[in-house]
Amino acid sequence: MPNFVTGNCDSHFEKGHSHLVCQDYALHEKFENFQFVIVSDGCSSSKDVDVGARLLCHVAKDFLIHYYKTELLEKLHGGINGIAELSSILELSILRKCLELKSSLNMSSSSFDATLLIAIQYKLEVIVMGRGDGSIIFKYADKIKYVRAEYESGAPFYLSYKFSSERLTLYDTQFPGEFVRSHFEKKNSSSLFTLEESNNDRYQTSLYYNSDYDPDFYSEEKDEEEDDRTKENGLQLKSISIASDGLFSFMHNPSHPACLAAGLSGPYDHNLLIPSLIDFKNFSDNFLKRRMRKVEADITKQGLFHDDDLAIGTLYLG
Repeated sequence: MPNFVTGNCDSHFEKGHSHLVCQDYALHEKFENFQFVIVSDGCSSSKDVDVGARLLCHVAKDFLIHYYKTELLEKLHGGINGIAELSSILELSILRKCLELKSSLNMSSSSFDATLLIAIQYKLEVIVMGRGDGSIIFKYADKIKYVRAEYESGAPFYLSYKFSSERLTLYDTQFPGEFVRSHFEKKNSSSLFTLEESNNDRYQTSLYYNSDYDPDFYSEEKDEEEDDRTKENGLQLKSISIASDGLFSFMHNPSHPACLAAGLSGPYDHNLLIPSLIDFKNFSDNFLKRRMRKVEADITKQGLFHDDDLAIGTLYLG
């Protein structure tokens, strides 16, 4: 299998029904053997967080491109230790740059109160890392899995809490920050894949997924005598999507004729929604945006809407 990326990537974000301004953001970039998507969800109670969420994404993007062009990714990719180191280096770089921006733009620390979720494909390796809550959706050849990262307290840990010891202490005092996961599996899936995590951070893992530890990543068993990264077998994992928690805010509109007729109200079952979001017809440019427009049109006819802002990014792995 070649070491260049044969897939594609796309991202999309849109305002939720209850928001005046979209405080979620998403972006994507693709190179010859490297592609990534980034998603951020701003805290609705923090001032100017729509700006902070965008800055977080663009700062992360610039550092990832820099790491790629300076071959730091080449040095660190492969195995849990290298990926954990990459995650730590990236987080520290983002923190320093955002503190500079906060000062130069005279912004409040709380303006950067936003989650940050990043999915990267480098050659044949796929990782997902970040801070805060959100979801990862895996579309394999024969099944769909998703992992939802959420906090029992409802208060996710933001990277901006590391701007100062005072903010960190305040969060520790107010919220224990218990980190929980749930999952949904479709078709003949026997068990949830292994989540590898960095255990040296008491707030939460900053590493959600590493394809090296996913037994379903390839469609054939790997030959131990061959290099796993060049073996001529197919990818079982077809696409990976990351999304903000707006994914779980879809609701029935009780005044819509379709909902009235069926007596429907309250939340819509996201287990029905998720497969439709990643039912891509092709993976040409803007494939995710086209799919989101189609889903939006369909759910509007059904009397559905998403109450919270929504940001999503997808890597098609080729």
